[in-house]
Amino acid sequence: MTVIKILHNHKYLHMKALIIFLLLSVPGLLFSQNDDSVETIITSVTESIHLISIPGGGNVGVLTGEDGILIIDTHRKQFTDLLQNAISDISNKPVNYVINTHWHYDHVEGNEAFGQGGSLIISHENCRNRLSEDQVIPIFMPHQQSTSPDGLPKLIFSDSITLYLNNEIVHLSHFDNVHTNSDVIIHFKSSNVFHLGDIFVRYGIPFIDVPNGGDINGMISTCERIISITDENSIIIPGHGPISNRNDLINYVEMLTTIRDRISNGIQNGNSLEQIIESNPANEYNSIVEKDNLLELYYYSLKKNY
Repeated sequence: MTVIKILHNHKYLHMKALIIFLLLSVPGLLFSQNDDSVETIITSVTESIHLISIPGGGNVGVLTGEDGILIIDTHRKQFTDLLQNAISDISNKPVNYVINTHWHYDHVEGNEAFGQGGSLIISHENCRNRLSEDQVIPIFMPHQQSTSPDGLPKLIFSDSITLYLNNEIVHLSHFDNVHTNSDVIIHFKSSNVFHLGDIFVRYGIPFIDVPNGGDINGMISTCERIISITDENSIIIPGHGPISNRNDLINYVEMLTTIRDRISNGIQNGNSLEQIIESNPANEYNSIVEKDNLLELYYYSLKKNY
């Protein structure tokens, strides 16, 4: 039986959800597509903005109101029914809009079902381009199949776009070469709420998809720009993990900067990849996958600058 927990105060979710996501952030690692024990957590961020968390995929943001429902990301294909049921528990309005934060499978596999249901899918142009062809994601997915026409974004943009829905100003901004080359952040301006996709995650050292346009310097500089437009009351939804705040993002940038600087110093000193990994530049930080694999990606992200 699927358990749906509706939590109305995001502050009380913080520590419990952090523990849950540290265990469950690797897509599909612990749950099969037929596992009846999967727990769906619905958190009310504001009266009209909600977060749906289902293990095995990215955080789904939900905006409700008289203009219908807007969701951010569509999770994994095998959990589409769970996601749609959770959305129905929040509102009986149709899902009119879908925003893709980027093209990775754990955020977009549900696109097809929502596209077939009449949702307008919105993304950066690079996201649509990536979804149109088969892709390879290092560490996580040796082969991501192209998306069917029903699941491809129909409204694309190159820099930014603003939607006026449900008494909310929804501003989408693209930042190039961050987690991928297709990342979008969503800013609910009226509510001071941000959804950052996988630019910001809470499972420890982040995966940066360097072969597909990701860059550690871009990750740091983009997060610093986001910090500059947030305040102590801002609510930040990460791509994976619990609802967060500005201080959480600041700590995240400090972690990335520390690891980046240690690897850069090793490169400048003429050390090889093996020597840098052996020096353990991320010693004090957690990782949900083999740490050396992430450090190798960071190394190649930086090596091109020397």
